Amino acid sequence: MDSAETYKDLLNSLSTAHPVQATWSSGSQWRSVVESGFAERNKSSIRYALTTIAFARWHCDQTDLLTLSSRTAAVQEVSSRILGPVPEDASERKVRETRRKRLTTHLTRGRIWDELVTTLGFGILYRNAWNLAKAKKQAIQKLISQFQNNQEKMDILQLLGEQMGILIESGQTDAAAFKKALEDKGLLGTSNQTSDVSKELRSLQEEMKLAAPGNMLVIKSTGYRVGIETLDRLSGTEWFNDELVLLCLHLADRLPHVRVGFSIPIHQQDRPRKIVAKPFERAARVIEEWKSAEPDNRLTCFFPLFQHGDHFSLIEVNYRDNAVYHYDSLRKTTYIEIKKACKDQFPGLRYVEQAAPRQLDSFSCGPLVVASAYHRMLGRAVIPGNTMFQDTIAIKATALDIIRKAWRDQVLVPIEQSTGKRRRRDSFHQRQGKRRKQDKSVQVEDLTT
Repeated sequence: MDSAETYKDLLNSLSTAHPVQATWSSGSQWRSVVESGFAERNKSSIRYALTTIAFARWHCDQTDLLTLSSRTAAVQEVSSRILGPVPEDASERKVRETRRKRLTTHLTRGRIWDELVTTLGFGILYRNAWNLAKAKKQAIQKLISQFQNNQEKMDILQLLGEQMGILIESGQTDAAAFKKALEDKGLLGTSNQTSDVSKELRSLQEEMKLAAPGNMLVIKSTGYRVGIETLDRLSGTEWFNDELVLLCLHLADRLPHVRVGFSIPIHQQDRPRKIVAKPFERAARVIEEWKSAEPDNRLTCFFPLFQHGDHFSLIEVNYRDNAVYHYDSLRKTTYIEIKKACKDQFPGLRYVEQAAPRQLDSFSCGPLVVASAYHRMLGRAVIPGNTMFQDTIAIKATALDIIRKAWRDQVLVPIEQSTGKRRRRDSFHQRQGKRRKQDKSVQVEDLTT
């Protein structure tokens, strides 16, 4: 298949409420259709999912038309119709068997995806379609039950499903339209969880300001400083700045060999598409200092990356795996410039673009960096898949809880005013003139396979 129109037609036919009465067909073209979708899986797993769903439905209809003694025999008969007769030549039989297994795999995936879109809508395909296709039946049933028992999530899936046609046609969703649809349904910034986070945040900030007239806090164990007003970004759709990302990382639970670095700007301030010279030079120098101080401890070091003046990702320099892992919530392909810069600065380590949670909006990159770090700093695998607004709010609520505990346990304390010399350190974002992120269309397809 060679055009978005073909996939759009597939989507329209699958979405129809009253399918056409099934009639016999040979199925000679279905193998080609599914294989074409499979060939594009790295570019678009959703397109592949649509072809397998359509194939699974056709296969089911053809099976229903047969009057054989058993359902299993009917299923095998339809598959044999596509594959053709068993050849006499041994090598040709081997080729046919390989094709049969591939066809069965496509059919199995299509059935799973079909059950999901039938019960939950096409929006569920944004949530790491590949992992869903490989899940066991019990896990699928549990997922369906969890969504069906949460009306807000079902409403969000419906809105995501409405974006599917736009994605198929243009390769990206309409983030502004999606945000407006969420607002119209009262799903953006007005949920109970969002209100609870905002209320708890205001209460904590008032308490902090009474104890810290200078509005500055410091982590006693590391000396890391942050302004109380930076915590405003834990509310609603506010984006995180580097101060808040690093505060969350400094306070996170971690293994003894984990170290937290600093925010690394990847692109030039006045030319946000051009990479800075040797962006990892300072990080490499600091890591060497850490390693020299602890020669027997194979360290794992985390640094947020600030890209193009408006986006965060996460670098993990892991000397236990001899690898540099990059986690990016907007990854579309391998970042050649970042990969080269890492190779130049860390020549003994392999560079790996790791699967990461994917954002559907323009403000969740910071929380998703924090969420990925929370997992990796304890040696746990990052959970990939597309994230919804509630997921981001949940991350912010977790971060707020950690900050509140650090404050109550006097790990995060006011900076003493008596010195008279401590000045507020502007974050990298603030030095760029307090940038404002604008909603923009973003790729939402899962590309982790």
